[in-house]
Amino acid sequence: MLAGASLSGFVYNELTGDSQWQPAEPGLASRTVSLVGTSVGGDSVQRTTITDTDGFYEFLGLPAGTYALRLGASAVCACAGVGGEAERCQDLALDLLL
Repeated sequence: MLAGASLSGFVYNELTGDSQWQPAEPGLASRTVSLVGTSVGGDSVQRTTITDTDGFYEFLGLPAGTYALRLGASAVCACAGVGGEAERCQDLALDLLL
């Protein structure tokens, strides 16, 4: 029996504008991360978690399928320049195939 896949990562404050985590960019605690999708068997999968004090999140025991990972505007800034100004934040989404 398969144990399932896992997905984990960090939500952080993008300060340098290079879309790559840097040691000076702090993790964001208490942010909601949602995972929604459909397993290969056709079952709907919906999970939500909260980042820890370092911005870490984790989803365990995921069945094979196609998923979308969503972070709200309050969770992370995707800014064109340096500084992460709140008014330039937007929702981010990532589509995944496990």
